Amino acid sequence: MTNRDLLKDFIQSIINRILVDDKKVLEIEFVNGFKHKFIWEENAKGLKGRM
Repeated sequence: MTNRDLLKDFIQSIINRILVDDKKVLEIEFVNGFKHKFIWEENAKGLKGRM
């Protein structure tokens, strides 16, 4: 197993879903039910083409 595979397995074990809209992460929901919501400044460019 590569380091990338280990990291992927770890992330999948702690994150239930990631909500994205217009290339901007709006919310991350963890498997324990905790949700982290992001607040974007007006006219923010999001992930700048990384998706």
